[in-house]
Amino acid sequence: MSIRIRRAVAEDLDAVRFLGFSTWPPTYGQLKGARYVLDALDTYWSAEALRAAIEAGDIDVAETAEGVVGMAEVAELGDDLVLWKLYVLPSQQRSGIGHELISAAKDRARARGCGLLTEYVSENSSAGSFYAREGFAPTAAPWPGTVATWVRWHCDPRPAFSIRPAAADDAHGCASVHHTSWVETYSELLPASHWETDTLEQRTATWQKWLDGGVAVTVAESADQIIGFAVAHTGRQIGPHTPVRDRELYSLYVLSAHHGSGAGQILLDAVLPADVPAQLWVAAENPRARRFYERNGFIPDGARHVDETLDLAEVRLVR
Repeated sequence: MSIRIRRAVAEDLDAVRFLGFSTWPPTYGQLKGARYVLDALDTYWSAEALRAAIEAGDIDVAETAEGVVGMAEVAELGDDLVLWKLYVLPSQQRSGIGHELISAAKDRARARGCGLLTEYVSENSSAGSFYAREGFAPTAAPWPGTVATWVRWHCDPRPAFSIRPAAADDAHGCASVHHTSWVETYSELLPASHWETDTLEQRTATWQKWLDGGVAVTVAESADQIIGFAVAHTGRQIGPHTPVRDRELYSLYVLSAHHGSGAGQILLDAVLPADVPAQLWVAAENPRARRFYERNGFIPDGARHVDETLDLAEVRLVR
């Protein structure tokens, strides 16, 4: 089953609200009673509350071929983030959707370098087991008097890194990230013969030409090693597809050892601030990258292109 995690948009309001009405009665009816459920559906799951959260960019949805089947709401709480909601349709539970949603929430916390808090009804032992499996540990409630059980996920230690404009002598470092990322991402999608010509040496020569020619590249660096880079420029025509945005993300790669460190998010924000409309092309069979971009507001617009040289299908994402 293909699971797509993306930022919720206004058109998702009814589907998100349906999740509350589908999950709360069977989950909390016997544990807390009908009045508790009805009060929550009138407030916690009201159209007004959910619309405000969607507009604030606080809600991610999980989507399959059947439509929106799960959601998570994450918002600021002091110096941390708090996961206020995480629900999956009963028919889709135990399929990995909850894990994908909570992974997206963790990515938000990593990007901020903070912890992720959540609460659950103490009688809900299945929720407690789920959060324990996801690495959450009991913690003090953020305010007195709460009857819920609070747990915290501590952000993984992040290697120190910085970003800067690339210089001409960064060709080998950029090429190493580029080549290694392609091997890690596309080894199963491209024939073995591809790597006979796509070598680190060839990539380095190409990068030297680009940097000598003044191509603007932003790199992420850790311990004097380039671990990622990003390039954005004017929208391009790809095959028969004319650009639909003035700005385009040409390329963004981070070494897999630094995935989840926040480097990818910071590189993206550096070359394409969140309020800038843009487009990008991504391999259709690269689900991790697609989830990352979709969490940043990029959605498919239906354009598809097959790189005949690589026999690799790409789809266009826009925001």
